[in-house]
Amino acid sequence: MKSWIRMTMVLGLMLCTATVVMAQPGGGRGRGGQGGRGGKGGFFGGFQGGRGGLALLSDEAVKKDLGINDDQTKKLEEFQTKMRTEMGTAFQGLRNLSQEERTSKFQDLQKKSAEMTAAAEKEILLPKQIERLKQISVQSHLIRSNTSDALASEELSKDLGITDAQKEALKKAQDEADAEMQAGITKLREAARQKVLGVLTAEQQAKLKSLTGETIQFTRGGGPGGRGGTGGRGAGGRPGAPLTRPPQGD
Repeated sequence: MKSWIRMTMVLGLMLCTATVVMAQPGGGRGRGGQGGRGGKGGFFGGFQGGRGGLALLSDEAVKKDLGINDDQTKKLEEFQTKMRTEMGTAFQGLRNLSQEERTSKFQDLQKKSAEMTAAAEKEILLPKQIERLKQISVQSHLIRSNTSDALASEELSKDLGITDAQKEALKKAQDEADAEMQAGITKLREAARQKVLGVLTAEQQAKLKSLTGETIQFTRGGGPGGRGGTGGRGAGGRPGAPLTRPPQGD
């Protein structure tokens, strides 16, 4: 059931992306201008979790860099319509299949999506544009993903000759870098909080202190239901307190 839900969500997102990829001149939000994390090819290139390949052409800066003309834009729009239609039909066909059949069909759809995208690139883009788009996809991948994840990905690790030992070293270095970054964010968040509290008068600060009482170190930043913790904004307690897996039934 969970696998079916995941497939449904991925295919649904793919269809949404196919709908807006050429319609939104500014692209998506997030690091690298596309948002999310994932591998080469994006939704068009195999239902992967990020935005790359032709999907990057939703960014006007990318289109300008590649020199995409009006005729190419029209062809790209026609391609995304064809992709949306074919994948939409295939998506409907998954509903009545068994789990094993759905998994097999989903893999077939991934392969078909990649083949359609590769064919569209060759048909619509010039060789120099395809090569440049590959470079931009690598840039986007490095920006959107953890650097270690990007370097250890199938595409980059093969091209760079990354060894298994290096992958382990990359993961360790990334964990250390993330910890250092989080510590820095925690300090900055606390400094920002103190700056805001500085607007209060001494009397108001004393009243606030009596309202909050003795400081508690939350297991989850801001307490249950808060937005604090790693990557969040601490609503209370110790800013940036690490998140932990909630107990069963929470």
